[in-house]
Amino acid sequence: MLNYLSNLFSLILALLFSCQALAALTVELTTDQLEAGKPLELFLETDLLTANEPDFRRLSPDFEWLDTQTVTVSRYRTGEKKTWLRWVIRLKPLRSGALVIPPIQVGGNTTAALQIQIAEATHVKSQSTPEPSMRISLSADKPEAYVGEQILVTLELLMPTGDFIVEEVLTPALIGATLRQATEPAITEMENGVESYQRLTRQFLMFASKAGELTLPGLTVKGSDPEGQPLEYKTNDLVVLIRPPAFTSQRNIWLPAQKLSLTDSWDRPAQLEVNSVILRTLTLNVTGVPATALPKLMPLLQPENGRVELVDLQLNDRFQDNQLIGERKEVIRIYPAAQGVLTLAAIDLPWWNITLDQTQNALLPSYTLQIAGVTQAQQVRAASEPPATESTRAKPLVEETSPSSYRYWLFGGLLLLSISSALVLFIRLRTPRPPLPDASADVKTFDRTETLETYEFPQPQPTTVSERPDLFPDNVPSLSHRQPQTPEENAFEALLIACELNDAQSARYSLLNWSQLFWQTEPPQSLEEIGLRARNQALNLMIMELEQLLYSGQTRRWNGQRLKEGLNRFRQQITKG
Repeated sequence: MLNYLSNLFSLILALLFSCQALAALTVELTTDQLEAGKPLELFLETDLLTANEPDFRRLSPDFEWLDTQTVTVSRYRTGEKKTWLRWVIRLKPLRSGALVIPPIQVGGNTTAALQIQIAEATHVKSQSTPEPSMRISLSADKPEAYVGEQILVTLELLMPTGDFIVEEVLTPALIGATLRQATEPAITEMENGVESYQRLTRQFLMFASKAGELTLPGLTVKGSDPEGQPLEYKTNDLVVLIRPPAFTSQRNIWLPAQKLSLTDSWDRPAQLEVNSVILRTLTLNVTGVPATALPKLMPLLQPENGRVELVDLQLNDRFQDNQLIGERKEVIRIYPAAQGVLTLAAIDLPWWNITLDQTQNALLPSYTLQIAGVTQAQQVRAASEPPATESTRAKPLVEETSPSSYRYWLFGGLLLLSISSALVLFIRLRTPRPPLPDASADVKTFDRTETLETYEFPQPQPTTVSERPDLFPDNVPSLSHRQPQTPEENAFEALLIACELNDAQSARYSLLNWSQLFWQTEPPQSLEEIGLRARNQALNLMIMELEQLLYSGQTRRWNGQRLKEGLNRFRQQITKG
């Protein structure tokens, strides 16, 4: 039995080695003659995709190993796909003369030795352009980053002009991170004095959402060769270590950025009065964070003697100097409700400076506004105007009435209303009522000589729900059994009516009123907060559409049917849950 297993194991090993021996392996140099001091590239290809990468660092004492690129190449010909591994090894000769690159073993195959002639250096100024080669690489600007920190990924493809026509770059789907294009593909032409080359460069931005080791699968560049045959190149995988957030703020804000600025500007009248409209614009610019990830700036607490609401929100991204700059701009409307001091809460925004590797705070201190009363404002305006003369004073259309005369007007109106009601009641009582219809007209008489068997008495009509379902449908409850509606239900009906009438302004106010009754614990203060509180993406988009339409002033084109249906579905899901 042991001999049988030993023979079987030997047979399996022999089959494996025979498969490796059948694998194709080729090696070639970019040139067989080279000047001393200039690097050369060695191409090693195999169709054994599971082969391990050889150790090229100990290739030969006559060469200095610079780096190695691993490329997966696929070619389609006559409906068949052929894939192989290619290693591009960059070497630098250490001396002149005839040098030999020893055989290289990959799997069960070994390449032949290569000989190259290295000439003496001519001390001519070297070209700044690369040597003849085909290189494809994927690199990141940092080996590790925090969760949410910007990672700049660069794809570079270098090859002789005309050998490969680029058509598209395929990006993989990522789990735990987002990848977005930063720049359009840029192709530059270069020459080294003998041949011309083209370099394809494309940059991406990657943001990780969880800590751990993040692997970006290799990107695929698809195109064709000069003969029109499909050809594609795949880069190496990219691995970046993602670190967890360095701290957690009270509002759960985490902003890893290089720079951050928080500013505000005001648009307000010179004299602040009750019911004045004050606009405040908050602008947040963050380098290294997209605008969609920036936190809300508007204070969560309402002032004691006023009201604050968000009236406009703008999110913008721009790419500058290999950095993404996200901008969040909020326009806040402030309504003073009482005379006195209106205090706006401070805005304290913590963020993490990745350059200094420490936390910092962007602060807008609390702001106070002095609100004048209506009487005081009128006195200020009257004092600033020149005194009126008989010729310049305009006569009022209605004579001014003193406060004491209002009481007489009110008493007289109530007295007149009472007299009118009594007169109407007296007229109704004195008016004779019309005679009742004769009930005997509907009674059928019959001859006494007729027998009971020949006379058909009228059958009584059923009066119960089971006997007369047509009179008592299920969807129309009896008035005696109908439950009174709650304030929340009344507010929701008013909201649905505003949506049916396509009245955007009424829908906005009805939506805010209903949300105050629906979420009685920390109720929303703006349309944006309603969308976030609902946690329903479809409903949030409808509310945002209504908000943007109101701010643009084009409310006549609004159709509230979609919002009505979305609100009905949302409320039914919540109440049933």
